[in-house]
Amino acid sequence: MSEMKTFYLKTFGCQMNIYDSHRVYDLMQSNGYSFVDNPVDADVVILNTCYIREKASEKIFSELGRIKVAKKHSGKFDNFVVAVIGCVAKAEENNIFDRVPYVNIVLSPSKYHLLPEKISIAFNNPDEKIIDVGLNGVEKFDYLTDISLSSLSDYSAFISVQEGCDKFCTYCVVPYTRGREVSRPFEDVIEEAKKLDNGKTIEITLLGQNVSAYNGKDASGNQRCLADLIEEIAKFDFVKRIRYITSYPTQLGDRLIKLHSTEKKLQPLLFVPIQSGSDNVLKKMNRRYNQQQYKQMIDDVLSVFPDAKFSSDFIVGFPGETDDDFKQTLKIVDEVEFINSFSFKYSPRPHTPAQKMDNQVPEDVKTKRLIELQKLLSDKQLAFNKSLIGKVIPVLFESVAKKEKNSMFGKSEFMQTVIADYNENCIGKIVDVKILEADAFTLKGELIEKK
Repeated sequence: MSEMKTFYLKTFGCQMNIYDSHRVYDLMQSNGYSFVDNPVDADVVILNTCYIREKASEKIFSELGRIKVAKKHSGKFDNFVVAVIGCVAKAEENNIFDRVPYVNIVLSPSKYHLLPEKISIAFNNPDEKIIDVGLNGVEKFDYLTDISLSSLSDYSAFISVQEGCDKFCTYCVVPYTRGREVSRPFEDVIEEAKKLDNGKTIEITLLGQNVSAYNGKDASGNQRCLADLIEEIAKFDFVKRIRYITSYPTQLGDRLIKLHSTEKKLQPLLFVPIQSGSDNVLKKMNRRYNQQQYKQMIDDVLSVFPDAKFSSDFIVGFPGETDDDFKQTLKIVDEVEFINSFSFKYSPRPHTPAQKMDNQVPEDVKTKRLIELQKLLSDKQLAFNKSLIGKVIPVLFESVAKKEKNSMFGKSEFMQTVIADYNENCIGKIVDVKILEADAFTLKGELIEKK
């Protein structure tokens, strides 16, 4: 009997990539491969890649260089297969083989279900360069329905419900690397959720590049929306928390907004990227809303669910962004209580209109603006975290804390990291915690024993 082959898998980028990697992990194991946590020991090395920013894509090539050096140093450089999958694979295509000749396989995000077949070909034909970068929407899920699901942790799982984007924001590569918007069939998503009834999973996050635009058809051919999915999944007793990301500001819709006030399993943090507070910049970005419309969305949510909080994305230094434009971004951060947001310098990406725009902002200006914005966002986050001191909040504890001795790690309703003294009876459960300390990133508290 031949020895079981091994694989190493590393993930870069967004939650969608994390989800895809869990499916790849299941796929490889179901095809007789055993996972190892060191690429040097792997017969197959798989990198699931991100292309959103320049540094993200360059990390892939740096990683491939490090693997090559490590493999050669260990004397294990022969007789192994390297696969690059994901968004860099789609964007760079054959250029990957040119830059890193020892790569065997390049597959787009829509094609990772073909990995076992392509790996077999690569082992039999080591000199062949195998590439498939087609975009076939959600067809890949047809090949994955019988695979046992992995999850982000034992207790929290992702489900991809929608892929691609039709917005064509001038800075974004998603329509080119993941294709146009397409939603998975309604029953397929529900069946995948049912499979998570494993005695551990209690939190489900629904994923999509534009998840609020979900419009999958049910078995009768009727189109269903994200609110339908949430309501159906909420019926499962094992599900205690439901989240969804990422939403487009003008596509939440009245029904989804109102659901936040009635469905207790739906968590109160909404991730709705604004990107800029300047109408001028938003127009250049081809974001199909203005500052006032974004703030109206915030008001609409708060009118039915005052406890809601918001997280966002910001891009600074977009081509043509003036000092006044940037001040408008700072202004909206002051006006909206963003409790946990992400901010980046604009990074020109191939194939995007913004790459060719005039008035590219100098790097030093982008850096200065980013530092100022991140300071303001951090101050807002710290203020909210400190406002919880003395309050009791529900926390899902997931594991032992790595850096805190005799402690455990959990997540609040608002995705804050929460640390408390270790109690094995609390792992995998939602427990009330009284918050005693807070900084910008972490809450610390004590368990509240129920009488």
